[in-house]
Amino acid sequence: MLYRIGYDNILGYLTNGVESWTQSGRELQSIESMSLEVFGAYQTRSELDIIDVREPHEYDEERIEGSRSIPLTGFAEAAKEIDSDRPIATICPGGYRSTTAASILLREGMRDVRVTLEGLKGWKAQDFPLRRRTKE
Repeated sequence: MLYRIGYDNILGYLTNGVESWTQSGRELQSIESMSLEVFGAYQTRSELDIIDVREPHEYDEERIEGSRSIPLTGFAEAAKEIDSDRPIATICPGGYRSTTAASILLREGMRDVRVTLEGLKGWKAQDFPLRRRTKE
Protein backbone atom coordinates (compact mmCIF):
# COMPACT_ATOMS: atom_id res chain seq x y z
CA MET A 1 0.00 0.00 0.00
CA LEU A 2 2.82 2.42 0.74
CA TYR A 3 4.25 1.92 -2.73
CA ARG A 4 0.85 2.71 -4.26
CA ILE A 5 0.77 6.13 -2.59
CA GLY A 6 4.28 7.10 -3.57
CA TYR A 7 6.46 5.73 -0.79
CA ASP A 8 8.96 3.29 -2.24
CA ASN A 9 11.96 3.72 0.09
CA ILE A 10 10.73 2.00 3.25
CA LEU A 11 13.47 1.68 5.85
CA GLY A 12 11.71 -0.67 8.22
CA TYR A 13 8.56 -1.53 10.09
CA LEU A 14 7.40 -1.83 13.69
CA THR A 15 7.49 -5.41 14.91
CA ASN A 16 4.41 -6.20 17.03
CA GLY A 17 2.82 -2.87 16.11
CA VAL A 18 1.83 -0.03 18.39
CA GLU A 19 1.84 -2.23 21.48
CA SER A 20 5.61 -2.70 21.26
CA TRP A 21 6.02 1.05 20.74
CA THR A 22 4.16 1.94 23.94
CA GLN A 23 5.83 -0.86 25.92
CA SER A 24 9.18 0.66 25.02
CA GLY A 25 8.09 3.90 26.74
CA ARG A 26 7.73 5.96 23.58
CA GLU A 27 5.00 8.57 23.29
CA LEU A 28 2.06 8.27 20.89
CA GLN A 29 0.56 11.10 18.89
CA SER A 30 -2.84 11.18 17.30
CA ILE A 31 -4.50 13.11 14.52
CA GLU A 32 -7.87 14.68 15.15
CA SER A 33 -10.54 13.26 12.88
CA MET A 34 -13.79 15.03 12.25
CA SER A 35 -17.10 14.14 10.70
CA LEU A 36 -18.04 15.44 7.29
CA GLU A 37 -20.75 17.58 8.88
CA VAL A 38 -18.19 19.38 11.06
CA PHE A 39 -15.75 19.56 8.14
CA GLY A 40 -18.49 21.04 5.93
CA ALA A 41 -19.42 23.65 8.53
CA TYR A 42 -15.79 24.78 8.82
CA GLN A 43 -15.48 24.82 5.02
CA THR A 44 -18.64 26.89 4.60
CA ARG A 45 -17.28 29.50 7.01
CA SER A 46 -13.79 29.38 5.39
CA GLU A 47 -12.27 28.44 8.75
CA LEU A 48 -10.05 25.64 7.44
CA ASP A 49 -7.01 25.52 5.22
CA ILE A 50 -8.12 22.49 3.16
CA ILE A 51 -5.27 20.64 1.48
CA ASP A 52 -6.30 18.11 -1.16
CA VAL A 53 -3.54 15.51 -1.45
CA ARG A 54 -4.81 13.75 -4.58
CA GLU A 55 -2.91 13.83 -7.84
CA PRO A 56 -3.37 16.93 -10.05
CA HIS A 57 -5.61 15.16 -12.59
CA GLU A 58 -7.96 14.11 -9.76
CA TYR A 59 -8.03 17.62 -8.30
CA ASP A 60 -8.64 19.21 -11.72
CA GLU A 61 -11.64 16.94 -12.29
CA GLU A 62 -13.47 17.86 -9.06
CA ARG A 63 -12.61 19.47 -5.76
CA ILE A 64 -14.00 21.10 -2.66
CA GLU A 65 -14.35 24.84 -3.08
CA GLY A 66 -11.55 26.71 -1.34
CA SER A 67 -9.19 23.72 -1.20
CA ARG A 68 -5.67 23.75 -2.56
CA SER A 69 -3.78 20.96 -4.25
CA ILE A 70 -0.58 19.55 -2.77
CA PRO A 71 -0.24 15.95 -3.99
CA LEU A 72 0.99 13.39 -1.50
CA THR A 73 3.73 12.28 -3.92
CA GLY A 74 5.63 15.52 -3.18
CA PHE A 75 4.06 16.38 0.12
CA ALA A 76 7.02 15.85 2.45
CA GLU A 77 9.01 18.58 0.71
CA ALA A 78 6.03 20.91 0.21
CA ALA A 79 4.98 20.58 3.87
CA LYS A 80 8.06 22.53 4.94
CA GLU A 81 6.67 25.58 3.12
CA ILE A 82 3.09 25.42 4.41
CA ASP A 83 2.22 28.39 6.56
CA SER A 84 -1.33 28.63 7.82
CA ASP A 85 -2.97 30.77 10.45
CA ARG A 86 -6.06 28.54 10.34
CA PRO A 87 -6.57 24.90 11.26
CA ILE A 88 -5.44 22.57 8.47
CA ALA A 89 -7.50 19.69 7.13
CA THR A 90 -6.18 17.21 4.61
CA ILE A 91 -8.49 15.30 2.27
CA CYS A 92 -8.29 12.51 -0.30
CA PRO A 93 -10.85 10.00 -1.61
CA GLY A 94 -10.98 7.73 1.44
CA GLY A 95 -8.64 8.86 4.20
CA TYR A 96 -5.42 6.93 3.51
CA ARG A 97 -3.40 9.61 1.73
CA SER A 98 -4.87 12.42 3.82
CA THR A 99 -3.90 10.70 7.07
CA THR A 100 -0.37 10.22 5.80
CA ALA A 101 -0.20 13.90 4.83
CA ALA A 102 -1.55 14.97 8.23
CA SER A 103 1.15 12.94 9.97
CA ILE A 104 3.80 14.65 7.84
CA LEU A 105 2.41 18.05 8.89
CA LEU A 106 2.58 17.03 12.55
CA ARG A 107 6.18 15.91 12.04
CA GLU A 108 6.92 19.37 10.59
CA GLY A 109 5.65 20.98 13.80
CA MET A 110 2.10 21.94 12.83
CA ARG A 111 -0.31 21.40 15.71
CA ASP A 112 -3.84 22.13 14.49
CA VAL A 113 -4.11 19.39 11.86
CA ARG A 114 -7.26 17.40 11.16
CA VAL A 115 -8.52 14.77 8.76
CA THR A 116 -11.90 13.42 7.72
CA LEU A 117 -11.75 9.67 7.29
CA GLU A 118 -14.78 9.56 4.99
CA GLY A 119 -12.83 11.64 2.49
CA LEU A 120 -14.04 12.97 -0.82
CA LYS A 121 -16.05 9.79 -1.45
CA GLY A 122 -18.09 10.49 1.68
CA TRP A 123 -18.37 14.18 0.76
CA LYS A 124 -19.88 13.23 -2.59
CA ALA A 125 -22.13 10.56 -1.06
CA GLN A 126 -23.67 13.20 1.19
CA ASP A 127 -24.14 15.43 -1.86
CA PHE A 128 -22.01 18.26 -0.49
CA PRO A 129 -21.02 20.82 -3.16
CA LEU A 130 -18.05 20.25 -5.46
CA ARG A 131 -16.40 22.43 -8.02
CA ARG A 132 -16.21 20.37 -11.21
CA ARG A 133 -14.26 20.84 -14.38
CA THR A 134 -16.42 22.43 -17.03
CA LYS A 135 -16.69 20.50 -20.27
CA GLU A 136 -15.59 22.47 -23.31
